[in-house]
Amino acid sequence: MIIKQPASLDKNQFLWSNYRPYLAWFIPILAAILYLNTVLNDFVLDDAIVLSKNEFVQKGISGIPDILSKDTFKGFFKKEGKDKLISGGRYRPLTLVVFAVLFEIFGNSAFVFHLFMVIAYSALCWLIYKLLSEILKDYPSGESLAIVASLLFVVHPVHTESVANIKGLDEVFALGFSLLSFYLIVLYLKQNRISFMIGSVLSFLIALFSKENAIVYLALIPIYLLFIRKPASQKSWYALRGLACAALFFILVRSYVLNWSFSSSAGTELMNNSFLKWNNGSYVEFSLIEKLGTISFTLWKYFALIFFPYPLTHDYYPRHIGIYSFHDVKSILGLVITLVLFVFGVFNIRKNPWYSFAAFAYLLPLILVSNLFFPVGTNMGERFLFMPSFGIILLISFYLIPLLSQFKVLQYVFIGVLLLFSIMTVMRNPAWKNDFTLFSTDVKTSTNSAKINNAMGGILIEGLHLETDSSELRRKANTAIRYLDKAIEIHPLYYDAIVLKANAYYYLKDFPTAVKLYQSVLAQKPGDESANKNLPLALREYGRDLGMNKHNPVVAKDILLQAYKLNPSDIETIMLLGIAEGSTNNNEAALKYFDEAIQINPKNAQAHFNKNIALLNLGRKSEAEQALMRAKEMDPQILSKNGIQ
Repeated sequence: MIIKQPASLDKNQFLWSNYRPYLAWFIPILAAILYLNTVLNDFVLDDAIVLSKNEFVQKGISGIPDILSKDTFKGFFKKEGKDKLISGGRYRPLTLVVFAVLFEIFGNSAFVFHLFMVIAYSALCWLIYKLLSEILKDYPSGESLAIVASLLFVVHPVHTESVANIKGLDEVFALGFSLLSFYLIVLYLKQNRISFMIGSVLSFLIALFSKENAIVYLALIPIYLLFIRKPASQKSWYALRGLACAALFFILVRSYVLNWSFSSSAGTELMNNSFLKWNNGSYVEFSLIEKLGTISFTLWKYFALIFFPYPLTHDYYPRHIGIYSFHDVKSILGLVITLVLFVFGVFNIRKNPWYSFAAFAYLLPLILVSNLFFPVGTNMGERFLFMPSFGIILLISFYLIPLLSQFKVLQYVFIGVLLLFSIMTVMRNPAWKNDFTLFSTDVKTSTNSAKINNAMGGILIEGLHLETDSSELRRKANTAIRYLDKAIEIHPLYYDAIVLKANAYYYLKDFPTAVKLYQSVLAQKPGDESANKNLPLALREYGRDLGMNKHNPVVAKDILLQAYKLNPSDIETIMLLGIAEGSTNNNEAALKYFDEAIQINPKNAQAHFNKNIALLNLGRKSEAEQALMRAKEMDPQILSKNGIQ
């Protein structure tokens, strides 16, 4: 049902009517104020992928050629093939170029990058107001509609992920430059200046090279040009051809850089393909009904977050979003709402094209990230709602304006909603302070997400090698194990979580359990880098513990030989093997190991001292004295370090 707009409204019909001249500045200032408490935040979450640990960005301006010519994830993953973990690859170079330039000037200053995000978001909010004010001039109460829509967009808490997370600049730029392209076309049609059309094409290119979802404006802008601004002029067609050429250019460049990869396969890893389920010891694909039911549930969830943006979380990985079919009411609602909005948009394209524009400005970018046609690597994400939110907020505003004009009390309610949303936004921002605050906050919401339980376990383990308080170390390690057990329960083949769990047991000095866990990973995934690196260390420390603390040199030697086989150049393992041989009076073998250690590191004083002991036990006193002399030359304190006064 379309609510009829009054032919005209009294200029003082709304509470803000007398303040309209100031709103063009109030809106971006409000946006900046709401996110001001993010500027002292650290780099967090995916900031590492696109910025703080991206090899190309960290080169500054000299890294720009690599940024432009490679997959967006290449600079982070570095190893060949790892940048292709997500189906079809990612090519979003523009924001990384911006990061590289900022890095060149300011270095790795999280403050500068967060400040830039606040400025970018404020500029976007100003642009939304300016665009809506311009294109709604002839719409009844169009100025108030622009105000309502802009304010709702500014304060909406669901935008926190895209603004508080520096990586979210791709979302801000994609929407911002798409709308700037739209605005410049409107100015071109109004003022007939070719510079505006050129600017429109360039802006659209920037949007596309920021994030691919900007492509939807190639369909949305024509709705305005062909159905709202009637009749369509020759200039309108020129503008559309310019946008089409920009889109074609982007598609060709993207395809070339990504080697014409159009794969839609999501792979067999649950963290990259949410539509897998555990069945009889292996993962199988969802049934079609389960996949569509789960997608429909996420469509409901997106819609619900617009009206009730609480609780918020950055993590919607399996199984925070469970497995749904159309037996679930919310899945049915998601499908019905989506279909109703689509039919609504189609049937109003001529009668009420503004409503169609708003409906499709919500639906088109949302469908792109819904997993319906392209896998996006997760069930859903609040950042994916950033661009669609502009459309649904605009549609809501079309319905709000006549209600607000008829019932003044609702204007106070509306202001109350703005205040509530503002408070929610400001209160959500501190969660993005750093990885620990984000994970520890959101794990309470996404309790059934394997990914965030794994992340929480990992962040607790991260600093254990520096922990000096043994009771605190045990507490953190055991807490980490509980989170990791949850992650593995949800995702039995979560090798990252199993390795982290092994690391926790390593720090607890439960070396047999750590070894067993590393070996279980390598049995299934022989190439796992972390397990291959950590297993010989765990075996070495297991052998050390057996020999020195449990006085079992025979078993210790067997364990140490396993470590030696995996890493024959580890000097600590070689030294321990020498000590184990010496403790069983096999001094010739001990001497061989100490000589091997010296060959690897001739300046290792302890190796020379141990050689001295082995030589003494063999009765070779002259050689022993020489070995001891060399040990003292390298470390005058070597005797006291070995308990000899």
